[in-house]
Amino acid sequence: MTDLLSQLEAATEGSRKLSDEMLLAHGWRPYEVGRFMGPIYYWHGPNGESVSEERRPDPSRNLQDAVSLVPEGSGWSVEVDIHEASARIAVPFEDHGQRFISSDQTFRSDAKTPSLALCIAIIKAHESKGSPVKLPEIRRIAEADDGALEGDL
Repeated sequence: MTDLLSQLEAATEGSRKLSDEMLLAHGWRPYEVGRFMGPIYYWHGPNGESVSEERRPDPSRNLQDAVSLVPEGSGWSVEVDIHEASARIAVPFEDHGQRFISSDQTFRSDAKTPSLALCIAIIKAHESKGSPVKLPEIRRIAEADDGALEGDL
C-alpha cells in the first residue's frame, strides 16, 4: 500500500484510478459478467456487496465512500480550510475489556480535498502494526459544531 500512499499524497484531486486502487487495497474485486461492445464488470466488496462498474464506490472523490473504508471501531474527523483538508483516524485498542485511544494509533494527514485526506489517513491506519482489517458499514456522518465532519468511536 506504500505506493498507493505516495500516489494519494501527491494527488491534487481524486480520480477514478486512485479510487479503484483504494478499493482493490481494501478487498474489492472486479469480475467480468458479460460482453457488449467490450467487457461488462461488476465489483464485489469484502462484505458481500455487488455493484455495477458505474456504481462502485469512489473514495478519492466522495467523502461518504471514503468513510466506508475507515477501520471498524475507529473514530475519524475531517477539517477543511480554504486551501486544504486535514483528516484524523484514531484506532482504538482493547486492554482487559476496556477500549483506549493512544497517540501511537492516531493517524493524521493533509491533502487538497477532504476525501483524499481521509484516504491517506486510512492507508496509514491500515499500514500500522496491529490495526484492524475488518471494514465497517458506512457510518452516519454528522456535522460537528466546529464545521468538521466526525464519525463515532
